[in-house]
This record gives sequence, structure tokens and C-alpha cells, in this order.
Amino acid sequence: MTNTNRNRFAGDWDESARLILAEFRSDYGRHVGDPWFAELIRDLEAASPQFRQWWTQYDVLEPMDRRKVMNHPVMGTLVFEHVTLLVPENPDLKLMIYSPLPECDTPNKLRQLMETVKE
Repeated sequence: MTNTNRNRFAGDWDESARLILAEFRSDYGRHVGDPWFAELIRDLEAASPQFRQWWTQYDVLEPMDRRKVMNHPVMGTLVFEHVTLLVPENPDLKLMIYSPLPECDTPNKLRQLMETVKE
């Protein structure tokens, strides 16, 4: 997926990407020295100038609830509440829930999408 396509799909691409990266850094903090993580970070730095720039800023966040805006190519703007649930015994396991919000008629648009999938 090109950067242009990502920007079209994610309504708030820069903000979302920075938040996800800050959460990733929090995960990395539990695995400092793990060769797999080190290799992944090298691959991401090689593939993305944005990752390379933002990684050096050392932003760290624990997963948090937030509003997520997506731009669907057919249905237009979709707005969700995004919640991340953690498993205390294993913080590497996460359950992410996207609940449609009434903004931009998101629930109705999702019903319409489901109908097209059934056809």
C-alpha cells in the first residue's frame, strides 16, 4: 500500500501512526535486547523515512482508548471508538475493539457494506 493510499484510508494518518508507534515502543520496552525486535526495527527504519524520524523521538504510550477515523473508498468517512484490552498475565496479548459511532452515519454505512458482501 503506498503512502498516498494510506493517507486516503486513515483520516488522521500522521496522528494515528505516531500513536501506534508510541504504543509499539512501549511493547519494545519489555523486549529490549530481543534479536527479533531489533531486526524488525532495522527493517522498519529501512522501509520508512517516517518511522526512522519518529523512532528517534522516543515517544512512549500504553494502549489507550481513542476515536479512529477511516476513509473508506466507497462509503466515505467512518468513525469508530477504538478500545484496547490487555491481558494482565500476558501484556503481549491485546484485544482491539472498533465500535462504530453515529458520526458520519457509520453504523448505517457498515450495514450497507455487509449487505454488499452477502450479495
